[in-house]
Amino acid sequence: MKYKTYLDRGEVKSQAELARKLGVSRAKVTQMLNLLNLDEGIQEFMLGLDDTDAQLKVLTERRLRRVSKIIDSKHQKDEFVKIMEA
Repeated sequence: MKYKTYLDRGEVKSQAELARKLGVSRAKVTQMLNLLNLDEGIQEFMLGLDDTDAQLKVLTERRLRRVSKIIDSKHQKDEFVKIMEA
């Protein structure tokens, strides 16, 4: 969400500029922004976790990447639950 805020506020003009500012690759910026495609309920759950929550070891960007590409909200939630149960 922070990445999107930088773009929305015009603090950076492009994802490439954001990547340079943050010292990450353009691909990483794209991957992080794609997490905004997750169902709102999933996003709220993730935001509700505190930094020490053990679930954060399972709920990585890499694992959620596949889920964020699913268009159907119910299917997305089902896949999210599978990750959490793994």
